Amino acid sequence: RLQSWVKMQISPDLDPAEPLMQIVFPILEGVTEALQTPQEEFQHLPFRGFMLLFILFRHLIEKSLPSKSTGIVLVVDQACGQSFTYRLDGETPTFLGTGDQHNSKYNNMMVSQPYEELVDKSRSSRETSYTGIPIDQEYCPKTFRIYPSSDMESNHRNSDPVVFSVVAGLIFIFTSVIFLIYDWIVARRQRILS
Repeated sequence: RLQSWVKMQISPDLDPAEPLMQIVFPILEGVTEALQTPQEEFQHLPFRGFMLLFILFRHLIEKSLPSKSTGIVLVVDQACGQSFTYRLDGETPTFLGTGDQHNSKYNNMMVSQPYEELVDKSRSSRETSYTGIPIDQEYCPKTFRIYPSSDMESNHRNSDPVVFSVVAGLIFIFTSVIFLIYDWIVARRQRILS
C-alpha cells in the first residue's frame, strides 16, 4: 500500500520501490523553550504527538558529488537486515535495487563508514547550530559502503601517468644536458684565460 501511495507522490520517471527514509520527530510541550534546552533535558518534556516524514533516499544523496564523478556504487546496509544499492554518476543517483548490487571484483577497494560516525565527525561544526532532539543512532543503524565500478576504473585507467613520467624525465635530462654544456663552456673559458 505504501508503494502505491508513493507512486502517486513522485514523478513518473522514478521507481516507487526505491527506499524511503522515515523520520519520526516528537512534538513536545514547550518546544520554544526546548530550543534553548540542553539535549539531556529533552526526555523530561511532556510528549504531545509526533510528526512523520517520508523522504526518498535518493533525495538525500542527490548532488552530493561533483558532476564529473562517475561510476561510484553506494551500498547502504541496515542492521535490520535490509540493504539497497545506488550508483552515483555525478549529481544523479540511480537505484540499482535492493540488496548488495556491487561488482565483487572491487571488494578490496571498499570504503565503509557507519552512519553514527558520519554524524559524530560533523558534530563539532553542528553542535552550536543544531539544538534539537538528538538523532537516534541505536535503532536499525546504517552503514554506507562505497565501491568503484568498471566505468570508474576505465575513466581512471589511461596513459596519463606514463606521459607525465616521460615528460618529467625529459625535463630532467634536458636540464642536465644544459648544465653540462654550461660547465664545459666555463671550464674551457678558464683554460683559455689561464
